[in-house]
Amino acid sequence: LAYLGAVFRDSGRLDEAAPLLERSLAIRKQELGTGHVDYGWSLFHLAWLRHLKEQDDIAVALYQDACRILEGEFGPDDPNFAICLGDWAKVLASMGELEPARAKLERSLAIRSAVFPDGHPETANARTDLGYLLWRMGDLPGAGQQYREALEMRERLLGSDHPATLTAMGSVSLVQERTGQVDEAIRLSRERLQRARNRFGEPGPPTLDALYSLSSLLVRVGRRQEAIESHRKLVSLLPLQAGDARRAAGARYSLISLLVEPEVAAEALERIEEVESVLAAHPDLTYPPRAGTAFYAGRSLMLLDRDEEAEPRLQQAIKLQTAASGGDHLRVADAAWLLGLCRRRQGDREAGLVDMKRAMEIYLRVKGESSTDYLLYRSFLLADQGRQEQAKQAFQTARANHLSEWKVRLQTNLHPRGNEPAFRQLVRDSR
Repeated sequence: LAYLGAVFRDSGRLDEAAPLLERSLAIRKQELGTGHVDYGWSLFHLAWLRHLKEQDDIAVALYQDACRILEGEFGPDDPNFAICLGDWAKVLASMGELEPARAKLERSLAIRSAVFPDGHPETANARTDLGYLLWRMGDLPGAGQQYREALEMRERLLGSDHPATLTAMGSVSLVQERTGQVDEAIRLSRERLQRARNRFGEPGPPTLDALYSLSSLLVRVGRRQEAIESHRKLVSLLPLQAGDARRAAGARYSLISLLVEPEVAAEALERIEEVESVLAAHPDLTYPPRAGTAFYAGRSLMLLDRDEEAEPRLQQAIKLQTAASGGDHLRVADAAWLLGLCRRRQGDREAGLVDMKRAMEIYLRVKGESSTDYLLYRSFLLADQGRQEQAKQAFQTARANHLSEWKVRLQTNLHPRGNEPAFRQLVRDSR
């Protein structure tokens, strides 16, 4: 019962797992007593189920009892106890109790390292868990060290193309990105993708995971053209007719967000049609967002000068986003601004002005009068009223804020060797 319940649990069939694990626990409690090691293992299996069902307070109590029993049976330096301790730590971390979680993870790792001095997959798992916790605590150098050691161990024990090794490469590349080593992060992500292709082919799941991670990385670091090509490849490997519909639609949605030039607007509309067919067939899906899809449809139609078609799509985007998150949402403001431009281009200047003022007021309420977007919107409307000097001043302030914000992002996220050229290009683009 315990093992079958664990299989159901790990397969995501939580409601089927619960009665099996609870029955196993009750039988062992009656037949063996609450101090028996098998009773401890039943507590262990049930605890993770409670965590998956978001019942963390119950899970912590179960892990506490399970660890007490397993430590008493095997001793304080046994890997069985270490596994239980590590899982308990992960639940504490999910509850925001990071310091207690760190102490337990470090103890769990120390036990596994002592028992397996030459390395073990479970030791690599413990290093990965500790690395993720340190990441959450803001200790990126510490996280990077744990991730790198886990990667080295998995390469040595499992091989360079094992799925766990490929996942570890992704973790290391994330730390490299966040610490400014963008070139190294991209290189490692591409190497991960090549290893996955060599072993699993296309579209093997590890290959898709690696390509998805690389595509997302390229977006985050501003390599837009490379990101577009990577997303196009990902989309080609994720047909809508098979597999994970949410992931296939999500890849298309990410690509759509990058297609912002008139020459690729028609491609964006084709992908939007595909996404909307998935959303229509799966009304339970919340991602990709329907409001966002309507917004991108309106934007793409405007890029193609099809303003009459764009207008109802932007109205739809405003309606859906307002229903989902209220009227004071920045996505409502962005759609309202585009709608105003769209109406002005069709000659309805007054209606367009109402929409654009609505966008400006939302940004004022949400982000304040010194925000870049509010100042840009205000400069446009001031110029429209003939108040050129005030418009120029608002625009210059917006531009200065924009460059300041991006300089901080670039210094944080880009490798120093690539920092200044990227910043200079940003200045040129902004001008």
